[in-house]
Amino acid sequence: MPKKPVRNAFYFFMLEIEPALRREGRVLNGMQDVVPIAHPRWKALPDKERQRFERMAKEYKGQRRGVQGDKVRMDNQGNIIAHRVDARSEREKKHSKEIKSVRETFPPGKAVADENFYLINFQTLCKTVDGDYLPVEVAVIEYSICKGIKRTFHKFIEPGKIPTGYRYECQQKSTDYHQIPVSGFDKADDNYRGMWIQLENFVNPNGDKPEYPPLFCLGDDCEEMAYCLEWVKGGAALGVPNRLKKVYELEGLVVELFGHIGPAPSKSSVIDMLTSSTWDYEPNTKCAFHEDLECKFCSLGIVKRYAFAISDSICEKYDVDLTKNHIPIRNNINAGCTILPPSSMQSRKGGVPPPRQTGGAAYKPPQSRAAPPPTFGSQQPASKQKMASYGVDDDDDTDDSDDDIGYQSLRRPNMPAPGSAGIMASAPTQSAWTGNVPVRPTLSAMPNNAPIRPTQSAWSATAPVTRPAVPPSQIVPGLGQTGPTTCWTRVHANLWGLPFPGERHINLHSYGRCWARSGKTYTR
Repeated sequence: MPKKPVRNAFYFFMLEIEPALRREGRVLNGMQDVVPIAHPRWKALPDKERQRFERMAKEYKGQRRGVQGDKVRMDNQGNIIAHRVDARSEREKKHSKEIKSVRETFPPGKAVADENFYLINFQTLCKTVDGDYLPVEVAVIEYSICKGIKRTFHKFIEPGKIPTGYRYECQQKSTDYHQIPVSGFDKADDNYRGMWIQLENFVNPNGDKPEYPPLFCLGDDCEEMAYCLEWVKGGAALGVPNRLKKVYELEGLVVELFGHIGPAPSKSSVIDMLTSSTWDYEPNTKCAFHEDLECKFCSLGIVKRYAFAISDSICEKYDVDLTKNHIPIRNNINAGCTILPPSSMQSRKGGVPPPRQTGGAAYKPPQSRAAPPPTFGSQQPASKQKMASYGVDDDDDTDDSDDDIGYQSLRRPNMPAPGSAGIMASAPTQSAWTGNVPVRPTLSAMPNNAPIRPTQSAWSATAPVTRPAVPPSQIVPGLGQTGPTTCWTRVHANLWGLPFPGERHINLHSYGRCWARSGKTYTR
């Protein structure tokens, strides 16, 4: 961005002498040619003359700081500040003016509860860079505080040809939100003329009202709703002016309805109330298409949720009893679940189930059968070994064996059975290491408290060494499978040592380092 010209005292001095320099025959292509000529003269200028030019510079700066200065000052984008417009502020002023005109038509007192208001919503596919929308669904409801939702209007719209370059965006919004197909939707209506006539008759039946009432939606959606109405009207090609062009903000209307009989809430709190998720998935509040998909982004469902939120918050203020037209009635008599007491979560003992909740179906215990003799570890049947080893039962409800007493053994697989030696086999007595790797002494040949150290530093981190396979009897309980590996690095050799007194190193061929201490096995 180019630097702004400096308007100091020297600048005004150059402006004053520039005409005289031109009369002398000097060729000046700009103020930059005046600087080398004017600078020596400025240095020799008396202080009294300098003060005159400094006053001119101060007056100029004062004008720029004031209202007059805004006519010439520019922002960082080169726009004159006086011509700059705050779009949000202008929109708020416009909405306030519109809601004020609606408030002036309210009857006095609580009689406004009988007034009809029309709530509208469009679902669109995308918004182009030119600000155009492609509507695919529209819904309008007639609502009053006294009667709730009185009538509804709903249509799917054929959006026509997708603009070039916007198909992916349309498909993405369809997938993420309303799930209406981009093209080839059999429920979409392309009779725009009939749709527009139905809309006008819905808002103003038979033209009884002298003026068409406004339609209400969220303030941030007013521009989109107004464009979509104009889009449908243009497709109708009736040659008449748009009589549904008044689209006002809904939150402003609700604030005025509260303030008409009492204190008014803030607009932000009303927006939070209208966009609450309380009724997002309430059954039978959306169109059949979105009801089957369980999709909340339905135009009919959205305007109905607006009405539910308004009724839930304002009907009490107007002494109106809530009905099924105000908020959906939830029937919890035939619930799709059975509530069990906390005692039902306890483990079964002796095959006797806990008592069911009062009112539940009578429980029929399974036929008693002789329990098999308890078996453990490898003595269990193959179908029960895995479940018994981890202390869990099979989840298959069709298996009749669930009625048996569940095994509670916490033994891991490959554990020695009771009555056997109960001692894990020692490491191989003959080393499988070759080359320069030292021979590992056996557990029986090692004296107590004798540390094991490698006899030579011939370990290599790159040369793979074949390790022996581990027989199942030597798998350490609780550590999982300790199968052979293909490389034994220098790190393992350098870390040999006894971290605790009185321990002996065993099973060097496992993944980690195992230590035997007081008949127990530890890993490091």
